[in-house]
Amino acid sequence: VQQWLDQSPVTGIVLLSLPLSDEPVAGTWNISVFAFYPPQTEKSLVLKSCFQVKEYALPKFAVTTIVLPYIVTSDTVTPVVVVAKYTYGKPVKGTACLTATAIY
Repeated sequence: VQQWLDQSPVTGIVLLSLPLSDEPVAGTWNISVFAFYPPQTEKSLVLKSCFQVKEYALPKFAVTTIVLPYIVTSDTVTPVVVVAKYTYGKPVKGTACLTATAIY
């Protein structure tokens, strides 16, 4: 719970912020603003808004490499196909860096 009292607007706007903790409680959060206009009167304007705090999990993906079953040692280039897809099927955009080592 946070409360600001007697805030004076600059050019008609009061800008305040409420930082969340590193691990806020998941659920629906409500914000209510009580604005008295003109100041120090009983007339008030109440504005309400809400937002959701949800647990965030990074999307999972799988990487598959496709190489020929053999490599010709005289070739300077060996084709390799790298496919990365999210578990829900869409392709992953990114860069792959491959290193190949010959084992004799």
